[in-house]
Amino acid sequence: MKKNLTPILLLFFLIHSLSFSQCELPTEYEGNTGANMTVLMIQTFFNSAPILNPDAYVVIVSSSGVIYGSNPVNGNTQSVPAWGDDPSTTETDGLLANESFSLQLVNGNDLYDINTGSVVLSYGTNNQSFLPSASFNICSPNIEGCTDPDAFNFNSSANFDNGSCISIVSGCNDPSAFNYDSNANTNDGSCEDIIEGCTNSSAFNYDSNANTNDESCEDIIEGCTNPSAFNYNSATNTNDGSCEAIIEGCTNPSAFNYNSSVNTNDGSCEAIIEGCTNPSAFNYNSGANTNDGSCEAIIEGCTAIIAFNYNSEANTEDGSCMAVVNGCTDINAFNYNPDANTNDSSCEAIVNGCTAIIAFNYDTLANTDDGSCTAILLGCMDVTAFNFDVNANTSGICETVVEGCTNPLAFNYNASTNTDDGSCTAIIYGCTDQFAFNYDPTANTDDYFCEAVV
Repeated sequence: MKKNLTPILLLFFLIHSLSFSQCELPTEYEGNTGANMTVLMIQTFFNSAPILNPDAYVVIVSSSGVIYGSNPVNGNTQSVPAWGDDPSTTETDGLLANESFSLQLVNGNDLYDINTGSVVLSYGTNNQSFLPSASFNICSPNIEGCTDPDAFNFNSSANFDNGSCISIVSGCNDPSAFNYDSNANTNDGSCEDIIEGCTNSSAFNYDSNANTNDESCEDIIEGCTNPSAFNYNSATNTNDGSCEAIIEGCTNPSAFNYNSSVNTNDGSCEAIIEGCTNPSAFNYNSGANTNDGSCEAIIEGCTAIIAFNYNSEANTEDGSCMAVVNGCTDINAFNYNPDANTNDSSCEAIVNGCTAIIAFNYDTLANTDDGSCTAILLGCMDVTAFNFDVNANTSGICETVVEGCTNPLAFNYNASTNTDDGSCTAIIYGCTDQFAFNYDPTANTDDYFCEAVV
């Protein structure tokens, strides 16, 4: 389905028909009417073209100045479509059959008219036009204005006289000048500055240099004009000799430092503040200026209620306060605290005994060691055991008595015994083979010298 491009094309027509004469840059074409022809620009076409910007493009311009196609160009062989009118719509939205058209190059901010030489461009659907060469002419718009060098408004940039020339009229053309001439268009150096002021010679502020009355004239008003005088009158402008000197001080009769001889209050008035004005009194008030008889003597002592030696009659802290230290204050108690000054009923009686937890006779009730501790002696306490220890006070591992021969040199030595029972037998070497010739029935240990019976 083809888009309805009527609003866009009408907008292009209005823009380009009004702006091409002023060399305004046409925008790239956007649209598709369903019919077109191809304009092919081979590489030699751009031989005389300016250096192309990366965003350069060529547009198709109808005989009525409407854009009907465009395409970017880079100097190589390229084509640009020329879009034809869509006959299925009532409005003209493209080139008509056999309608002539031209090309323009938009190169950055410059617009060039492209002259295709002997090749005449006219539209025909599905046709092709080959353009081997062209010339590029930069657009130069008409500049209208006054071209008469003797005119007031001569424009050296204008190349088309539009009949706007104005004759030179000399005079003061400065609107802010005293002698401004509204008809003058060329300043002749005669302008005078406006000097505003009072032009009335009988006024207090008459200004002989003024040329323009600014309504500032003032009547003469006599009085004291000295701003530093007591009776200075800012409304006067002529001194009549009545000025009085300023005498500063406190003018408030109810103030502490009221002075009846002054005429100007200097802000020094002090309110009456009653209190104790004796610097050596306990309640001396440095802010008071009137003694009210309330002074109190200084009584030094500890004024901290929570202190051990708090003195309720003292009104001046003398640094003697002692902190309350709770503890046992009984010198004969086990936990007597020499630093305590307040008994907290925590005293404990002295209980003598052995206090060493690792001692044999440790006493859990004792709190004072009396030197009676006995060391733990671990050993066998069974009198029937092999290893009975008469000095042991704490039972250890006992060994059972095993009797037998304990002599390693005896014939019947038993390594598992620990108590010799007198049964050891001496070793007797000899032949223990009863079938041997030299068998020795008293021998208990073979000496390997048995002789066979022959």
